[in-house]
Parts: sequence; C-alpha cells; structure tokens
Amino acid sequence: MMRFGGVALFLAAVAAQAQLSPESLKEFVPQGYKVEKTISCGLKSREYLVALDDADDAGIKSKPVVLLLVAAGKKIAVEDRVFPQKDKDGFPNYFDGMTIENVDGVALLLFRSISSGGGSGFQTYFDFYKIENKKLRLVKSFERGRMQRSYFAVYKNAVYDADVVCKRGEKHGKAFVYTCYLLVTKFTYDGTAFHPAGSERLHEQQGNRFLEDKYRNMSVLKALQRGEIFAQKP
Repeated sequence: MMRFGGVALFLAAVAAQAQLSPESLKEFVPQGYKVEKTISCGLKSREYLVALDDADDAGIKSKPVVLLLVAAGKKIAVEDRVFPQKDKDGFPNYFDGMTIENVDGVALLLFRSISSGGGSGFQTYFDFYKIENKKLRLVKSFERGRMQRSYFAVYKNAVYDADVVCKRGEKHGKAFVYTCYLLVTKFTYDGTAFHPAGSERLHEQQGNRFLEDKYRNMSVLKALQRGEIFAQKP
C-alpha cells in the first residue's frame, strides 16, 4: 500500500516521467481504436496505464472505452485489460479523463468515462482502480447524469458526492412550499474500501415545485473551495 510520503513522489513521477508513445503501443491497440492518454505508474515502475477510445470522431462512438495496464521492459506486454462499466446496458463509449489521485494517503487511479447515444442526456462514470498483482481492481464507482456530474469531486485527499433532496411542506394558497438542498457526503478510504465519513447540506432554501431545477450543474468542488461545506476548523 502506498501511503502519503510515497504518494507525493509517485504523483511527481507521473508528471515528469516520459510517456509511452502511441507508436510503441500499435500492436496492442485493436482496429478502430486510438490511444487517448498514457500515464506512468511511478518513478521506479515500468508499468503504464493506457486509455483507448473509438477512433471515429465523426459520428457517435460505437466502441466501449478500454483501460490497459502495460508493462514496458525489453518488450511491451499488456498485463490487464478492463472495459469499465461493461455490465451496463449503455456502456461508456467516450473517454473523459484519467488521473492518479491521492485519497487519504493512497494512490488510486480515477478513470472517467461517458455513456452517450448522441442525445441531450448522458451518464458519467467515476471509477477508482487500484493496481494489485499486475491487475486493475475496481475499488469504487460513482455515477452521475448530465446535470449532476459536478456533484462529484476530489478535494484535499477526500472524495465527495451529492444528491438533491426536496421535501414538500405546507400549502400556501394554491401551491405547496418545497424545501430543497444538496446533501453532500464525504468519503474516506482505508486502503481497502471507501466509507462515508459524514454529510452536510449545501444551499438549503425554500420555493415552489420547480426549485429542484436550481440545483442543476451546481458545483460541489467550488463550494468546498469557498469553505461553504466541510470547512476546516481553525
């Protein structure tokens, strides 16, 4: 397990180490795919994480995104291959990002992907993976719709996710009064699994039955940065 001190060096190595070129990965990229991103697994590691996406950028992508764990020594070899959210009816067909995150002192891969059929609605998946014995183990997955993808955030070594809560109250005249807020939950990681570590309400207010619409695209990350929730005690 990689703890805090090692994580700092690890993240620096990811930023500094030279990346595998797409040309060196050609034989491992299936027909119709392209390399979207490659990141190193550490300063002394010969392992890399490689994200593959449908090469067709003209229309709606029809192939699922792929995540590879690649070892680069004298020869390049694929140690593991993952199709994120492969059990979903609408599999992720767009790559949306890949980073190494320090979560409670442990380095985890955060893989972001999108499932979209070309309409106005789509789902975004936030999948955390841990490398164990040359395998990619899914630790935790978060899922958000188009108007809620900003409910997910990684901030100061912790993970946050939120849900809109709206409750109907008393009737004033011909209409009911609704109370709504964003219930933001903080998740910590103990090296094996994620655990909820508390929840706080964000932007609680009252209004009519359309009040819930005001919470679309609300940013949990910005609220954390402004100290509106989970503020650090002096």
